Amino acid sequence: MSPSPRPLHQRVVARVLAAITEVCPADCEALPAPVDVWLTDDTVLIPDVVVGRRAAFTERALVGAPELVVEVVSPASEHVDRFLRPARLAAAGCPHYWVVDPRAPSVACYSLDGAAYALVAEGAARSR
Repeated sequence: MSPSPRPLHQRVVARVLAAITEVCPADCEALPAPVDVWLTDDTVLIPDVVVGRRAAFTERALVGAPELVVEVVSPASEHVDRFLRPARLAAAGCPHYWVVDPRAPSVACYSLDGAAYALVAEGAARSR
């Protein structure tokens, strides 16, 4: 079993969810983990924040590619969040993938470009 996320991780998830909910289109819904995202019969992910079309949510999960996935990286999940998860989501056709690193702090926004994600925007805190 994995340990539960740290308070910093959960604070970032809550703030990202609040910001996305404010601008989410009416036909979509943003939800925090745990929500199963069934990409294929043998690939189910649980993103930190997922945005999907309301019609794609069943009683149990979001079925098919979401519109956006946001992952908040931690040392234990960094490889999965930066390499494995985006590869699976790109293959499924998820158009947008964001990575938030609260340690930096920074955010990297990727959009699907063919079969892989391309960085389209990024931001980081200024040093003081």
